[in-house]
Amino acid sequence: MTYEIERPSPCLVRLKAAIPAAEAERVRRQVTREFAESTALPGFRRGKAPMPLVAKRFAQEIKSETEERLLRAVWDEAVATEKLQVAGPLGVVEARWQDGGGFAFTGEFEVYPQVTLPPVSGFAPPEFAIEPSEEEVEAFLKGLAERQASWQGVEDGRAEDGMLVEAEVEGEFPQGGGDPFREELAVFRLGSGEVYPEIEEAVRGLGIGGEAVARRDVTRQGEEGTVPVEYKLRIKGLRRKVVPDVDDALAAQMGVEGGLEGLRKKAREVLRQAKKRERFKALREALVKYLGGEQPLPLPKRVVEEETRKAAVRYAESLHRQGVNVEELNWQELAPKLEASVAERLREELLLDHLANQLGVAVSDEDVDAVVRREARERGVPFAELKGNLAKSGGLAKIRGILRRERAVAQVLEPLLGEG
Repeated sequence: MTYEIERPSPCLVRLKAAIPAAEAERVRRQVTREFAESTALPGFRRGKAPMPLVAKRFAQEIKSETEERLLRAVWDEAVATEKLQVAGPLGVVEARWQDGGGFAFTGEFEVYPQVTLPPVSGFAPPEFAIEPSEEEVEAFLKGLAERQASWQGVEDGRAEDGMLVEAEVEGEFPQGGGDPFREELAVFRLGSGEVYPEIEEAVRGLGIGGEAVARRDVTRQGEEGTVPVEYKLRIKGLRRKVVPDVDDALAAQMGVEGGLEGLRKKAREVLRQAKKRERFKALREALVKYLGGEQPLPLPKRVVEEETRKAAVRYAESLHRQGVNVEELNWQELAPKLEASVAERLREELLLDHLANQLGVAVSDEDVDAVVRREARERGVPFAELKGNLAKSGGLAKIRGILRRERAVAQVLEPLLGEG
Protein backbone atom coordinates (compact mmCIF):
# COMPACT_ATOMS: atom_id res chain seq x y z
CA MET A 1 0.00 0.00 0.00
CA THR A 2 1.15 3.55 -0.67
CA TYR A 3 0.25 6.79 1.03
CA GLU A 4 1.01 10.50 0.81
CA ILE A 5 1.18 13.03 3.65
CA GLU A 6 0.25 16.69 3.32
CA ARG A 7 0.48 19.35 6.07
CA PRO A 8 -2.11 22.09 5.38
CA SER A 9 -1.16 23.53 8.78
CA PRO A 10 1.32 22.60 11.54
CA CYS A 11 -1.37 20.68 13.45
CA LEU A 12 -3.35 19.17 10.57
CA VAL A 13 -2.30 16.14 8.52
CA ARG A 14 -4.00 15.09 5.29
CA LEU A 15 -3.49 11.41 4.51
CA LYS A 16 -4.04 10.04 1.00
CA ALA A 17 -3.70 6.34 0.35
CA ALA A 18 -4.30 3.71 -2.31
CA ILE A 19 -4.50 0.05 -1.27
CA PRO A 20 -3.87 -2.48 -4.07
CA ALA A 21 -6.66 -4.88 -4.96
CA ALA A 22 -4.69 -7.87 -3.70
CA GLU A 23 -4.24 -6.38 -0.22
CA ALA A 24 -7.85 -5.23 -0.07
CA GLU A 25 -9.03 -8.69 -1.08
CA ARG A 26 -6.78 -10.34 1.54
CA VAL A 27 -8.33 -8.22 4.28
CA ARG A 28 -11.85 -8.80 2.93
CA ARG A 29 -11.30 -12.56 3.00
CA GLN A 30 -9.97 -12.38 6.57
CA VAL A 31 -13.02 -10.40 7.69
CA THR A 32 -15.38 -12.80 5.92
CA ARG A 33 -13.65 -15.79 7.56
CA GLU A 34 -14.07 -14.20 11.01
CA PHE A 35 -17.76 -13.60 10.34
CA ALA A 36 -18.17 -17.22 9.24
CA GLU A 37 -16.43 -18.53 12.38
CA SER A 38 -18.58 -16.48 14.74
CA THR A 39 -21.96 -16.70 13.01
CA ALA A 40 -24.69 -19.36 13.09
CA LEU A 41 -26.93 -19.24 10.02
CA PRO A 42 -30.20 -21.18 9.79
CA GLY A 43 -29.49 -24.79 8.84
CA PHE A 44 -25.80 -24.64 9.74
CA ARG A 45 -23.86 -25.05 12.95
CA ARG A 46 -21.80 -22.09 14.18
CA GLY A 47 -18.75 -21.68 11.96
CA LYS A 48 -19.95 -24.22 9.38
CA ALA A 49 -21.88 -21.93 7.00
CA PRO A 50 -20.38 -21.76 3.46
CA MET A 51 -18.21 -18.68 2.87
CA PRO A 52 -20.18 -17.49 -0.19
CA LEU A 53 -23.39 -17.60 1.83
CA VAL A 54 -21.77 -15.65 4.70
CA ALA A 55 -20.36 -13.12 2.23
CA LYS A 56 -23.80 -12.57 0.72
CA ARG A 57 -25.67 -12.50 4.05
CA PHE A 58 -23.30 -9.98 5.67
CA ALA A 59 -22.12 -8.11 2.60
CA GLN A 60 -22.59 -4.61 4.02
CA GLU A 61 -21.10 -5.45 7.42
CA ILE A 62 -18.09 -7.11 5.83
CA LYS A 63 -17.57 -4.17 3.50
CA SER A 64 -17.67 -1.67 6.39
CA GLU A 65 -15.30 -3.74 8.56
CA THR A 66 -12.89 -4.20 5.65
CA GLU A 67 -12.80 -0.47 4.98
CA GLU A 68 -12.24 0.25 8.69
CA ARG A 69 -9.29 -2.15 8.87
CA LEU A 70 -7.72 -0.78 5.69
CA LEU A 71 -8.06 2.77 6.99
CA ARG A 72 -6.60 1.82 10.37
CA ALA A 73 -3.69 -0.09 8.84
CA VAL A 74 -2.61 2.83 6.66
CA TRP A 75 -3.13 5.35 9.47
CA ASP A 76 -1.10 3.30 11.95
CA GLU A 77 1.72 2.89 9.42
CA ALA A 78 1.78 6.60 8.59
CA VAL A 79 1.77 7.64 12.26
CA ALA A 80 4.60 5.25 13.12
CA THR A 81 6.72 6.01 10.05
CA GLU A 82 6.32 9.78 10.22
CA LYS A 83 6.61 9.79 14.05
CA LEU A 84 3.42 11.81 14.44
CA GLN A 85 1.94 12.66 17.84
CA VAL A 86 -1.76 12.17 17.18
CA ALA A 87 -4.17 14.63 18.81
CA GLY A 88 -7.48 13.45 17.37
CA PRO A 89 -9.25 10.73 15.38
CA LEU A 90 -8.95 10.16 11.65
CA GLY A 91 -11.76 11.87 9.78
CA VAL A 92 -12.51 10.39 6.37
CA VAL A 93 -12.94 13.06 3.69
CA GLU A 94 -13.39 10.66 0.79
CA ALA A 95 -13.31 6.86 0.41
CA ARG A 96 -13.98 4.79 -2.72
CA TRP A 97 -13.51 1.34 -4.18
CA GLN A 98 -11.66 1.52 -7.46
CA ASP A 99 -12.23 -0.45 -10.62
CA GLY A 100 -10.27 -3.64 -10.23
CA GLY A 101 -10.88 -3.96 -6.50
CA GLY A 102 -8.45 -1.43 -5.05
CA PHE A 103 -9.45 0.92 -2.23
CA ALA A 104 -8.48 4.60 -1.96
CA PHE A 105 -9.24 7.25 0.61
CA THR A 106 -8.38 10.72 1.85
CA GLY A 107 -8.53 11.48 5.54
CA GLU A 108 -7.49 14.23 7.93
CA PHE A 109 -6.45 14.21 11.57
CA GLU A 110 -4.94 16.61 14.05
CA VAL A 111 -1.46 16.22 15.49
CA TYR A 112 0.61 18.05 18.02
CA PRO A 113 3.22 20.29 16.41
CA GLN A 114 6.79 19.16 15.93
CA VAL A 115 8.90 20.65 18.70
CA THR A 116 12.61 21.35 18.58
CA LEU A 117 13.91 22.56 21.92
CA PRO A 118 16.88 24.89 22.23
CA PRO A 119 19.85 23.51 24.21
CA VAL A 120 19.20 23.63 27.95
CA SER A 121 22.77 24.82 28.43
CA GLY A 122 21.78 28.11 26.80
CA PHE A 123 19.19 28.96 29.45
CA ALA A 124 20.26 31.99 31.50
CA PRO A 125 18.14 32.24 34.67
CA PRO A 126 17.02 35.73 35.70
CA GLU A 127 18.48 37.24 38.84
CA PHE A 128 16.28 36.80 41.87
CA ALA A 129 17.38 37.87 45.36
CA ILE A 130 16.13 35.66 48.18
CA GLU A 131 17.54 37.63 51.11
CA PRO A 132 14.73 39.77 52.60
CA SER A 133 15.32 43.48 53.11
CA GLU A 134 14.96 45.17 56.48
CA GLU A 135 11.81 46.87 55.17
CA GLU A 136 10.29 43.48 54.31
CA VAL A 137 11.18 42.12 57.75
CA GLU A 138 9.58 45.12 59.45
CA ALA A 139 6.46 44.82 57.32
CA PHE A 140 6.24 41.11 58.19
CA LEU A 141 6.55 41.83 61.92
CA LYS A 142 3.93 44.54 61.66
CA GLY A 143 1.62 42.04 59.99
CA LEU A 144 2.22 39.58 62.83
CA ALA A 145 1.31 42.26 65.35
CA GLU A 146 -1.84 43.11 63.39
CA ARG A 147 -2.95 39.48 63.54
CA GLN A 148 -2.45 39.51 67.32
CA ALA A 149 -4.56 42.66 67.75
CA SER A 150 -7.52 42.76 70.13
CA TRP A 151 -10.69 44.86 70.24
CA GLN A 152 -11.13 46.85 73.43
CA GLY A 153 -14.37 48.53 74.47
CA VAL A 154 -14.58 52.33 74.35
CA GLU A 155 -16.75 53.80 77.12
CA ASP A 156 -16.47 57.55 76.66
CA GLY A 157 -15.18 57.91 73.11
CA ARG A 158 -16.95 58.75 69.89
CA ALA A 159 -17.36 56.61 66.79
CA GLU A 160 -14.54 57.18 64.34
CA ASP A 161 -13.11 55.39 61.31
CA GLY A 162 -11.45 52.10 62.20
CA MET A 163 -13.70 51.44 65.20
CA LEU A 164 -16.00 48.45 65.47
CA VAL A 165 -19.56 49.77 65.87
CA GLU A 166 -22.35 47.75 67.50
CA ALA A 167 -25.73 49.26 66.71
CA GLU A 168 -29.44 48.55 66.88
CA VAL A 169 -31.10 49.23 63.54
CA GLU A 170 -34.77 49.79 62.72
CA GLY A 171 -35.85 50.42 59.16
CA GLU A 172 -39.07 51.48 57.51
CA PHE A 173 -40.37 52.68 54.16
CA PRO A 174 -42.20 56.01 54.82
CA GLN A 175 -43.89 55.95 51.40
CA GLY A 176 -44.45 52.20 51.26
CA GLY A 177 -42.67 49.80 48.98
CA GLY A 178 -41.37 47.41 51.66
CA ASP A 179 -41.95 45.93 55.10
CA PRO A 180 -40.42 47.39 58.28
CA PHE A 181 -37.40 45.54 59.62
CA ARG A 182 -35.28 45.47 62.76
CA GLU A 183 -31.81 44.18 63.61
CA GLU A 184 -31.01 43.89 67.28
CA LEU A 185 -27.25 43.98 66.85
CA ALA A 186 -25.55 45.07 63.64
CA VAL A 187 -21.75 45.04 63.81
CA PHE A 188 -19.55 46.82 61.27
CA ARG A 189 -16.18 48.52 61.02
CA LEU A 190 -16.66 52.23 60.44
CA GLY A 191 -15.01 53.53 57.28
CA SER A 192 -14.60 50.09 55.70
CA GLY A 193 -17.61 50.27 53.40
CA GLU A 194 -19.35 47.34 55.08
CA VAL A 195 -22.59 49.36 55.36
CA TYR A 196 -24.16 52.11 53.27
CA PRO A 197 -22.31 55.49 53.24
CA GLU A 198 -25.43 57.19 54.63
CA ILE A 199 -25.33 54.95 57.72
CA GLU A 200 -21.61 55.50 58.23
CA GLU A 201 -22.08 59.27 58.04
CA ALA A 202 -24.98 59.19 60.49
CA VAL A 203 -23.14 57.25 63.23
CA ARG A 204 -19.76 58.93 62.87
CA GLY A 205 -19.09 61.01 66.01
CA LEU A 206 -21.79 59.32 68.15
CA GLY A 207 -21.03 57.84 71.56
CA ILE A 208 -22.65 54.84 73.28
CA GLY A 209 -26.38 55.45 73.57
CA GLY A 210 -26.31 58.00 70.76
CA GLU A 211 -29.09 57.89 68.17
CA ALA A 212 -29.28 58.97 64.56
CA VAL A 213 -31.43 58.64 61.44
CA ALA A 214 -30.09 57.81 57.99
CA ARG A 215 -32.06 58.03 54.77
CA ARG A 216 -31.40 56.68 51.29
CA ASP A 217 -33.30 55.65 48.17
CA VAL A 218 -33.45 51.97 47.20
CA THR A 219 -34.63 50.23 44.05
CA ARG A 220 -38.11 48.71 44.16
CA GLN A 221 -37.94 44.94 44.11
CA GLY A 222 -38.97 43.76 40.65
CA GLU A 223 -40.03 47.29 39.62
CA GLU A 224 -38.54 50.39 38.08
CA GLY A 225 -37.80 53.51 40.13
CA THR A 226 -36.77 53.93 43.76
CA VAL A 227 -38.41 54.43 47.14
CA PRO A 228 -36.96 56.08 50.28
CA VAL A 229 -35.99 53.98 53.29
CA GLU A 230 -35.29 55.35 56.76
CA TYR A 231 -32.86 53.77 59.23
CA LYS A 232 -33.09 54.57 62.95
CA LEU A 233 -29.80 53.77 64.63
CA ARG A 234 -28.79 53.53 68.28
CA ILE A 235 -25.19 52.90 69.30
CA LYS A 236 -24.91 49.99 71.74
CA GLY A 237 -21.14 49.62 71.84
CA LEU A 238 -17.84 50.84 70.40
CA ARG A 239 -14.56 48.95 70.18
CA ARG A 240 -11.12 50.18 69.19
CA LYS A 241 -8.50 47.90 67.63
CA VAL A 242 -5.39 47.67 69.81
CA VAL A 243 -2.29 46.40 68.03
CA PRO A 244 0.54 45.17 70.29
CA ASP A 245 4.00 46.67 69.95
CA VAL A 246 6.65 44.76 68.07
CA ASP A 247 8.80 43.86 71.06
CA ASP A 248 9.92 41.03 73.32
CA ALA A 249 6.38 40.60 74.61
CA LEU A 250 5.10 39.93 71.09
CA ALA A 251 7.84 37.33 70.60
CA ALA A 252 6.79 35.61 73.82
CA GLN A 253 3.15 35.75 72.75
CA MET A 254 4.14 34.07 69.46
CA GLY A 255 6.08 31.37 71.34
CA VAL A 256 9.47 32.44 69.91
CA GLU A 257 12.55 32.29 72.08
CA GLY A 258 15.21 35.00 72.07
CA GLY A 259 12.90 37.99 72.35
CA LEU A 260 12.56 40.49 69.55
CA GLU A 261 15.85 39.45 67.90
CA GLY A 262 14.68 35.85 67.87
CA LEU A 263 11.43 36.98 66.28
CA ARG A 264 13.35 38.96 63.64
CA LYS A 265 15.48 35.91 62.87
CA LYS A 266 12.37 33.78 62.52
CA ALA A 267 10.77 36.39 60.26
CA ARG A 268 13.84 36.46 57.99
CA GLU A 269 13.81 32.68 57.63
CA VAL A 270 10.08 32.59 56.83
CA LEU A 271 10.53 35.33 54.23
CA ARG A 272 13.61 33.62 52.80
CA GLN A 273 11.73 30.35 52.30
CA ALA A 274 8.84 32.21 50.65
CA LYS A 275 11.30 33.97 48.33
CA LYS A 276 12.90 30.64 47.43
CA ARG A 277 9.49 29.39 46.31
CA GLU A 278 8.91 32.61 44.38
CA ARG A 279 12.35 32.29 42.76
CA PHE A 280 11.68 28.72 41.66
CA LYS A 281 8.35 29.79 40.17
CA ALA A 282 9.97 32.74 38.37
CA LEU A 283 12.76 30.56 37.00
CA ARG A 284 10.26 27.90 35.94
CA GLU A 285 8.29 30.51 33.98
CA ALA A 286 11.51 31.81 32.43
CA LEU A 287 12.55 28.28 31.43
CA VAL A 288 9.22 27.58 29.73
CA LYS A 289 9.48 30.90 27.88
CA TYR A 290 13.03 30.06 26.79
CA LEU A 291 12.03 26.61 25.56
CA GLY A 292 9.09 28.04 23.62
CA GLY A 293 11.14 30.62 21.75
CA GLU A 294 9.80 33.86 20.33
CA GLN A 295 6.71 32.53 18.55
CA PRO A 296 3.95 30.62 20.40
CA LEU A 297 3.54 26.98 19.44
CA PRO A 298 0.50 26.22 17.28
CA LEU A 299 -2.00 23.88 18.91
CA PRO A 300 -4.61 21.43 17.58
CA LYS A 301 -7.86 23.35 17.28
CA ARG A 302 -10.17 20.60 18.52
CA VAL A 303 -7.95 19.86 21.51
CA VAL A 304 -8.06 23.50 22.57
CA GLU A 305 -11.84 23.61 22.09
CA GLU A 306 -12.41 20.44 24.13
CA GLU A 307 -10.06 21.49 26.94
CA THR A 308 -11.69 24.92 27.04
CA ARG A 309 -15.10 23.28 27.35
CA LYS A 310 -13.87 21.16 30.26
CA ALA A 311 -12.32 24.22 31.91
CA ALA A 312 -15.61 26.11 31.58
CA VAL A 313 -17.51 23.23 33.18
CA ARG A 314 -15.07 23.06 36.10
CA TYR A 315 -15.23 26.84 36.54
CA ALA A 316 -19.04 26.84 36.49
CA GLU A 317 -19.20 23.98 39.00
CA SER A 318 -16.80 25.81 41.32
CA LEU A 319 -18.86 29.00 41.18
CA HIS A 320 -22.08 27.06 41.70
CA ARG A 321 -20.66 25.52 44.89
CA GLN A 322 -19.95 29.06 46.08
CA GLY A 323 -23.57 30.04 45.52
CA VAL A 324 -22.98 32.04 42.32
CA ASN A 325 -25.69 31.98 39.66
CA VAL A 326 -23.63 30.92 36.64
CA GLU A 327 -26.45 31.76 34.24
CA GLU A 328 -25.86 35.43 34.97
CA LEU A 329 -22.20 35.29 33.93
CA ASN A 330 -21.08 36.88 30.66
CA TRP A 331 -19.77 33.73 28.98
CA GLN A 332 -19.04 35.56 25.72
CA GLU A 333 -16.55 37.66 27.65
CA LEU A 334 -15.19 34.77 29.73
CA ALA A 335 -14.74 32.27 26.88
CA PRO A 336 -11.72 33.99 25.21
CA LYS A 337 -10.00 34.33 28.58
CA LEU A 338 -10.56 30.66 29.38
CA GLU A 339 -9.33 29.64 25.93
CA ALA A 340 -6.17 31.75 26.30
CA SER A 341 -5.48 30.18 29.70
CA VAL A 342 -6.03 26.67 28.35
CA ALA A 343 -3.77 27.32 25.35
CA GLU A 344 -1.00 28.59 27.63
CA ARG A 345 -1.26 25.47 29.81
CA LEU A 346 -1.23 23.11 26.81
CA ARG A 347 1.84 24.81 25.32
CA GLU A 348 3.65 24.55 28.63
CA GLU A 349 2.78 20.86 28.98
CA LEU A 350 3.91 20.16 25.41
CA LEU A 351 7.27 21.88 25.92
CA LEU A 352 7.93 20.22 29.26
CA ASP A 353 6.91 16.81 27.96
CA HIS A 354 9.54 17.17 25.24
CA LEU A 355 12.05 18.37 27.82
CA ALA A 356 11.33 15.28 29.95
CA ASN A 357 11.83 13.07 26.87
CA GLN A 358 15.08 14.82 26.05
CA LEU A 359 16.37 14.38 29.60
CA GLY A 360 15.15 10.79 29.85
CA VAL A 361 13.02 11.48 32.92
CA ALA A 362 11.21 8.41 34.20
CA VAL A 363 8.38 8.02 36.70
CA SER A 364 7.75 4.63 38.29
CA ASP A 365 4.42 3.11 39.29
CA GLU A 366 5.57 3.47 42.91
CA ASP A 367 6.00 7.22 42.39
CA VAL A 368 2.45 7.50 41.08
CA ASP A 369 1.11 5.35 43.92
CA ALA A 370 2.80 7.62 46.47
CA VAL A 371 0.86 10.60 45.11
CA VAL A 372 -2.40 8.64 45.11
CA ARG A 373 -1.81 7.45 48.70
CA ARG A 374 -1.25 11.01 49.87
CA GLU A 375 -4.41 12.23 48.12
CA ALA A 376 -6.38 9.28 49.54
CA ARG A 377 -5.30 10.21 53.07
CA GLU A 378 -6.28 13.85 52.50
CA ARG A 379 -9.70 12.84 51.14
CA GLY A 380 -10.22 10.14 53.74
CA VAL A 381 -10.95 7.43 51.17
CA PRO A 382 -9.39 3.97 50.63
CA PHE A 383 -6.27 3.96 48.44
CA ALA A 384 -7.51 1.11 46.22
CA GLU A 385 -10.84 2.85 45.60
CA LEU A 386 -9.22 6.14 44.62
CA LYS A 387 -6.63 4.44 42.41
CA GLY A 388 -9.33 2.46 40.63
CA ASN A 389 -11.38 5.58 39.94
CA LEU A 390 -8.33 7.45 38.67
CA ALA A 391 -7.39 4.55 36.41
CA LYS A 392 -10.86 4.63 34.80
CA SER A 393 -10.84 8.41 34.30
CA GLY A 394 -7.27 8.71 33.03
CA GLY A 395 -6.17 10.38 36.25
CA LEU A 396 -3.17 8.09 36.78
CA ALA A 397 -1.74 9.13 33.41
CA LYS A 398 -2.24 12.78 34.33
CA ILE A 399 -0.40 12.29 37.62
CA ARG A 400 2.46 10.56 35.80
CA GLY A 401 2.65 13.41 33.29
CA ILE A 402 2.74 16.06 36.01
CA LEU A 403 5.49 14.22 37.88
CA ARG A 404 7.59 13.86 34.71
CA ARG A 405 7.26 17.52 33.82
CA GLU A 406 8.09 18.76 37.31
CA ARG A 407 11.08 16.42 37.59
CA ALA A 408 12.37 17.69 34.26
CA VAL A 409 12.07 21.29 35.47
CA ALA A 410 13.80 20.43 38.75
CA GLN A 411 16.61 18.63 36.91
CA VAL A 412 17.36 21.79 34.95
CA LEU A 413 16.84 24.38 37.69
CA GLU A 414 18.25 22.81 40.83
CA PRO A 415 21.88 22.98 39.68
CA LEU A 416 21.36 26.67 38.93
CA LEU A 417 19.94 27.42 42.36
CA GLY A 418 22.92 26.14 44.33
CA GLU A 419 22.63 26.13 48.11
CA GLY A 420 20.91 29.51 48.34
